[in-house]
Amino acid sequence: MNDTVIKDITINAPIQVVWSIVTKLDKWFAETANFELQPGRKGTIGWKEMGEAPIEVVTVDQPNTFAFLWVAPDEETKKVNGQTLVTLHLSEVNDGTKVSVEESGFSKLALTDDEKTELIGKHTEGWTYFVSQIQVAVKSVLND
Repeated sequence: MNDTVIKDITINAPIQVVWSIVTKLDKWFAETANFELQPGRKGTIGWKEMGEAPIEVVTVDQPNTFAFLWVAPDEETKKVNGQTLVTLHLSEVNDGTKVSVEESGFSKLALTDDEKTELIGKHTEGWTYFVSQIQVAVKSVLND
């Protein structure tokens, strides 16, 4: 079973601008975010329809890596209180900044193989959407 979801996007913007967006999860990923950007800090992110999700900041290596553990607010993950690791890797490329979002740790969740496969599929769709939202948020900042 593939244990990792990876989604990439290249954004036509300087790495520092993209970093300033990806570390503010309420700008592109969640409706609310309450955490300090320091390794080991715990907090929450939330959505009106899905509720809150606990997170713990794991890595802050400006401007290249931001990672956090979270218990996604979907039913499968909540019922087992299972954490996965989300890592955002940023790198400078000729035409801007490449962002690679990687979510891993599905295999250790206390779910059946079928539930894990379904969950990975849902998260793959979700990250496709949310990665595009990073670009939308960056464009918004650049146009201000």
